[in-house]
Amino acid sequence: EIKAISEQSGKISLEISITDFAPCCLRVVWYKDWKKLSEVNDPSNIHIEENKLCSYTSKIQIKRKETDTGKTIRCEVYHRQTKSFQEKSFVLKDFFSSLEQIPTLPPVQNYIGTSGSYNVISEEVLNPLMIECITNSPKSGENVTLSCLVRGKTADGAYVSWYKGLFPVDERIDNINCNDGSGFISYVTFKTEEEEQECEIRCEVSVDAEHWEELYMLELGKSNITRR
Repeated sequence: EIKAISEQSGKISLEISITDFAPCCLRVVWYKDWKKLSEVNDPSNIHIEENKLCSYTSKIQIKRKETDTGKTIRCEVYHRQTKSFQEKSFVLKDFFSSLEQIPTLPPVQNYIGTSGSYNVISEEVLNPLMIECITNSPKSGENVTLSCLVRGKTADGAYVSWYKGLFPVDERIDNINCNDGSGFISYVTFKTEEEEQECEIRCEVSVDAEHWEELYMLELGKSNITRR
């Protein structure tokens, strides 16, 4: 649940508490509508409770404007180990009012892969894309696999393009529908350069006369392979 902690000088402080998860591999992203406000991956201040499970409180401060009336504040939480995804959404009412919560469904686990599923929180999804790195500990000079979850659409008739920097990725792209019909996942595998430490990846999806794109910064470790 997102809570409004305080509101002063046109700024509102929000927090969301995430409890009872393990291990400590968490991604938390805040949005105003579909504009990303902040993103935290594997935060350092996760607490281990007496029951040996983890808890984490994410906080954000938002400068409110009169034009924000009706805009949605969203917080997406993704637990990579269990593939669990949950979203909480609120609508900003008039400038001097509190937040109005939008009811959301409980999270669905294990959405990566052909048997995956998730919750479509709103029928009016403006940017339904979510990129994740499937390869554990990706390294420079080695093959890396990424996935892009496309919520609320099917792969039939969809056109998906992957880019590394300015250049298209020419390797094979597989688009697989989720078994429950709630969306599809695009997979791409490519080889990184030996000296790369990070690279910007972009996925573009066009379907039903709509177009979206999502950026992902891929961080690479040093390869353990000795080349002669």
